[in-house]
Order: sequence, then structure tokens, then C-alpha cells
Amino acid sequence: MTCVLLTRWFPPPFMGGSGVYLYNICSRFPPGEMAVFTEVSRAAENGADLQSVAYIRRSYIRPGEPRRFAKLAKLRMAVQWTLELLVVCARRRPDCIYVGQAYSAGLPALLARRLLGVPYVVFTYGEELTTRGIRTSLVMSAVCRHAYKVLTISEFTVTELKKLGVSPESITMARPGVDTDRFSPSVDARALREKLKIRNRKVILTVSRLTRRKGHAQVLAALPHVLRRVPDLQYIIVGSDVECGPSLRMTVSELNLDDHVLFTGPVDAADLPRYYALCDVFVMANYEVEENRDTEGFGIVFLEASACGKPVVGGRAGGAVEAIRDGVTGLLVDSLDTLGLAQSMTRLLTDDALARRLGAQGREWVMQNFGWAKTAGVVREVGLSAAAASRSAPESHA
Repeated sequence: MTCVLLTRWFPPPFMGGSGVYLYNICSRFPPGEMAVFTEVSRAAENGADLQSVAYIRRSYIRPGEPRRFAKLAKLRMAVQWTLELLVVCARRRPDCIYVGQAYSAGLPALLARRLLGVPYVVFTYGEELTTRGIRTSLVMSAVCRHAYKVLTISEFTVTELKKLGVSPESITMARPGVDTDRFSPSVDARALREKLKIRNRKVILTVSRLTRRKGHAQVLAALPHVLRRVPDLQYIIVGSDVECGPSLRMTVSELNLDDHVLFTGPVDAADLPRYYALCDVFVMANYEVEENRDTEGFGIVFLEASACGKPVVGGRAGGAVEAIRDGVTGLLVDSLDTLGLAQSMTRLLTDDALARRLGAQGREWVMQNFGWAKTAGVVREVGLSAAAASRSAPESHA
């Protein structure tokens, strides 16, 4: 089989969990089988061992072009991207196209199916399903209806796809995975602890982009309550500032938490396991934002923390309830309940036996259920099936 992944960004570290997900799947395809067609690529600088068809566009605006023409420039680039994909498909004759983002990358694949008969499969993750407006819903509905299969990551996102009108028969579950050799309790974090000058302090950690639904503000609000029981506590926030960094820093100052909160920004992928190893408790107080239903589709970071043997605290919202086994690998909370969140964090920080038990059980659960090889196998089998179906019914794309 030869196939093309159509995605706006590739590979990580770029734009959160979906990039991690796509990279870990594609890197496990047989050599030469997957080509990546992308708008912005970091493949070269990350040493990605993939055959990549990378069209690098770091801006929709040409040098000297007024910002008021941004929408026109975006449309122009979308048309150009679509035409280039058709050229790639005409030359390579792929058996299947994988669509990394249904809304922003789905229409070119739909056109390739109509004009060239190349079947496509769509990946879905969560926020694009819950925050959609009318235009987004129309586009995604059309893209998903004409896809051979729609791949998704949780029972929560399955439910959201059904609301969009996607038939259950066309949905395939492909849960995220974890590299349990890379994310492991054996990772040594002593050098990092020295570098960050943390000494012997207790540490809680959040790894995520700084967006509202990730719940950083909720953790900060709960922190003064936790400090009453754990006064020498350090809260480390790892992730890029894409939305609410300034407001979070203001909250830190207002609550006099400057000595207890550290913003690292994004960190190198190679260093990430050391941050998990450094912490005593991992927390991401995710919740559903009321006004636009933005929420967590799953939460790979919970699995990464569990793989490192760390107890986790997460919000009882979206797909996070499937990434945490409440009372077994961690604690699920109502993230908007400040006292309840504080009590859960305090409980794990002060009960070492409980924290060790949940961490060990989390590691075992992840090793048994969340392997990237298994996920990549599911995704590849869907592509093979799409290719076989297309060959047996070539007229079906008309």
C-alpha cells in the first residue's frame, strides 16, 4: 500500500496531542509506505524518519502584503494546497489518503476522491467536534459522510460524531498510545531537579498548551488551599502559550504564588519524560468551557504520566474519563470545584502509599492497553481495507 497523510502540521512538537498522535502512528508504518503532505513541516529539524512531501508555508501573508488581505491570502493558499495535493495524487497514485484534520484538510481529500477516485480516511480528536459552528458542521458532515472510515480516539468522540450524523458503522476506534520505554519510572530526573533549583520540594505538574479547557487557572485557584497542608510545593507548567498565558501569570501574582509556580514554556521532546519523572502528582484540571463546549477529547498526557508511574488528577469531562481509572490510576474531579480539586491534590501529595499504588497501577494499565503499535496497526488496516474496496468498486467515487 502507498498512502498520503494530509495534515496542516507535522510532526511534533507542534500543536498539541493530535500532532503527537499522528506522528507516532505514521512512524510505525512500513518504510516508504506513508508520505506526508503538510502545510507546515518540522520533519527535517526533528529528524523524522519518514518519506515526506512537505510544502512549508509559515504564513498565509506574502511579504509586504497588507493584513487586511489575510482572508483572501488564506483562501489563495487553500486553493493552491488543494491543487498541489491533486498533482501529488495524480503522480503517486496513492491507495488511500489519511486526513489529519477533518475541517481544515478534509475538502482537498474529498475533491481528490471525486476527481481521482482515491479513498480517504478521517482522523477526529475532540475539540473540532464540540466547538463547531454552522459552517464547520456542514464541512465536517460532508467530509465525514464521504470518508471510507472515520477514526476517533474515545467513546466520547464517538458520541459527538453520531451527533454530527456519522453512522456508527463508519466509525473506527483508534485510541492513543504511549511509548512505555521512553515514558518510564526508570527515567532519572535528578539533573533536571538541580537545574530548576527545586531541591526536595513536592512537585505537581501540568503538561499542555495554555488554553482555558486545560484548567491551569483552576489549579492555581486551588493551590493556596493545598499549600496549607503542603507548604513547600512547586507547581510546574510545561506548554506553549496559545491563549491564556498572560492571564495565568497575572493570577499567579494576585495569589502571591510566584515562589510556587514555574512556567517553562514548551520543552524539547527528549526532556519531557524527565519532567514527568520529576513530579509527585500530575494534574490537568480539564473541563468543558460552557460558551463553546471546548473540551478534552482524551488526554494523552494522562497516559504519559501513568506510564512514568505517577498518580494523575483530571477533570470529569470529555474523554479524560477514559484516560483515567478513578481510584485506580488516579482521581477524577469536578475541575470547577476548587475545594474538591485541592483536596484531591492534597490527598495524593500527603499519602505516599496511595500515590505509589495509583502510579504503579497506572503504569500496568497503560502497558496492557495503550501501545502505539496496536493503534498504528488498526489505522493501517483501515487504509488497506479502503484501498481494497476502492479497487473492487472503482466506479464508487463518481
